[in-house]
Amino acid sequence: MTEIEEEWENDPAVLFEDLPVVFTPGTLIVADWFTADSLDVPKSPQVFKISNYTITKREFWLDVWIWDSDGSNARPIRMLYRFKIESYRYAKPISQLPFYPVDFFKENGKSGLEAIRCSEQYRSRRFLFQKFTSGTREADKVLSYKDYVLQPKPPSEYVEEDDVPGSQGHSVRMEPGVDRLIKVDGEIVIDIKNYKRKGTGLQYLGNRIALFLGPSCSCSLCVDENTKSWLESFDEAKSQPQDELDVNDLLLAPRVFGYALSRKIWCQFELSKIQTVGVPYDPTFKNSLVLPDGVVESEFLDILHLVKYHTHVMGRNPDDRMGDSIKGKGESLILLFHGYSGTGKTLLAETLAKQSGKVLYKVGTSDIGVSGEDKAAERNLKGIFEFAEAWDAVLLIDEADVLLDARGATNEGGLEKNALVSILLREVEYFRGVLIMTTNRITTFDPAILSRVHHAVNFKELSKPKQADIWELWLEIMCEKELCEQQGLEEIKGWIHDNWRKLKGGGYSLNGREIRNILIVAQTLAWRPGQPCKITLEVIKRAYESKVEFRQDTEAIHNEATGLIASKPSRR
Repeated sequence: MTEIEEEWENDPAVLFEDLPVVFTPGTLIVADWFTADSLDVPKSPQVFKISNYTITKREFWLDVWIWDSDGSNARPIRMLYRFKIESYRYAKPISQLPFYPVDFFKENGKSGLEAIRCSEQYRSRRFLFQKFTSGTREADKVLSYKDYVLQPKPPSEYVEEDDVPGSQGHSVRMEPGVDRLIKVDGEIVIDIKNYKRKGTGLQYLGNRIALFLGPSCSCSLCVDENTKSWLESFDEAKSQPQDELDVNDLLLAPRVFGYALSRKIWCQFELSKIQTVGVPYDPTFKNSLVLPDGVVESEFLDILHLVKYHTHVMGRNPDDRMGDSIKGKGESLILLFHGYSGTGKTLLAETLAKQSGKVLYKVGTSDIGVSGEDKAAERNLKGIFEFAEAWDAVLLIDEADVLLDARGATNEGGLEKNALVSILLREVEYFRGVLIMTTNRITTFDPAILSRVHHAVNFKELSKPKQADIWELWLEIMCEKELCEQQGLEEIKGWIHDNWRKLKGGGYSLNGREIRNILIVAQTLAWRPGQPCKITLEVIKRAYESKVEFRQDTEAIHNEATGLIASKPSRR
């Protein structure tokens, strides 16, 4: 080994002015793509390939690229990013630079490309990239994600072409705003096209923004015969995990764009952390539901069948199915769950989505807006229905009565309401998907909406036996999680039986949400540091009595207010 080779092997130091010697075009480098100043987020090395560089007295600029997806083509495209090193006075070890040639990467006792190829996230990179950027969703499967996502703020300033060396006549956004780390734990949807249209519109990699500098370079450094063959392999429908990784596989983007349903944000998801969750039909899932009075199991199974297969049936050739005489009209399935609060309307919608293998896209007034005169409300509604259709999701509009009051008065407020209802009717008319609406005030609904409902379920006030069913359902969960001793369990069962199972039981009438909250409070009351958490009848009674006292107080106040209004003389 020569002296120069030995120095290179031992991580040499480099002066700022000598950086062009280290970063020559065509060199593979490693950089942390998920840049976040948090101990909760591990480093995420990514391989890039150098396109060119520019050096000034103050800065060293490096243009690098990776293979990425634009959401339209099966084949990946080159995406360029710009890295920068500020000038420094003394020589620095190459591995201490913010990015460095792949030869200096070390992990698990290996170095260079060998270390990269042995990395777990790289072994499956090609398979996952092709799977999640193909634009197709596997039947009866939903995706979930449990980790931090980086949501970069849009750049706060533009750096024009004259300010950026080597910008080749293009303005480039360079300076990112303040970034946010957000914890996502729930279902997600991969949607590259709508991320670019409705999200930030920028091709982020972590908090770095891609440089769109025209068509991909076709020089031999970028596209040789091996690369051409590699690109053609993406024309195949599926990819399998490979034993031998092509160098181009290492250059595939480590993330994909999509929407976090629970957080309601567009963001980037790391490929290796996306979970595919199969949803096989489970006949026992009905045991975890308490159906409302008047709804038999056969009706529930019919509703599930409708939700699961409606879009499949309506997606067939119009010659082979029934439909409206006007093409594209009246192809949605609209379900209405109405009745008392806390009786399980939202829970039933969630169960239907899960058991049909679809994601649940839940929206409310805050996502839409309540003013029909406001163009933002119209745009929001259009976007919501567009996304639900694109994702084959079950669209749930919770507490829809706020949006769908009957049209009538033509005063200022009435005009806005009328406009909003008209907008929604138009969107529903041409929606091709499943829509579930919930309400506690069905009598306020506009008749035009009610006439479009295919099936409605009335959630009546819970009877005492139904309340007992809910109590006992939660007891089963307590047992599964070992949150109760056997003796304590028998005491709780007896208390439930005496208060809600007996014909003249003295239990206070509660809805499902209140029963859940009582047990959650009891769980916290039972917790002691360093000891197993065991819920007892005593703590349940304390939580129950507190809830009953609150209900009685509010009912007394309500009755008093009602009496005052009734006794007030009317004006003639």
